[in-house]
Amino acid sequence: MGNMSDYQPLRASQVPQRLREVMQYLEDATDAFSQAADEAAEAEAEWKIAEAKYHVTHDGAVSKLEREAKAKHEDLYRKYKITAALRESALERVRTARGGLSSVQTAAGSFKDQYQAANQTYGP
Repeated sequence: MGNMSDYQPLRASQVPQRLREVMQYLEDATDAFSQAADEAAEAEAEWKIAEAKYHVTHDGAVSKLEREAKAKHEDLYRKYKITAALRESALERVRTARGGLSSVQTAAGSFKDQYQAANQTYGP
């Protein structure tokens, strides 16, 4: 979405292009989140099934069995934790995109109000 050190105030003529850019970023972020959520759900299911199977086939305290299951199925547990973190990161990109879209929409409304106040027609 850009580097804050490169920030330049938005001009009215830039609003349509910036809206297109932010909408594309939001669409891409939403697609990435959807994929990350699917992968995280699959990884969580694989881990939870492996953990449950370990619990029912071994005796001991639950906390001990959980540690043993993590050690025995480290690959599944690692995938579960990594995909959950990636899902959260993707969700944060969606939130950032929504914030950017809101900012551009606010600027567009402000420019429109300024044009109307100056008795001009709003448009590119």
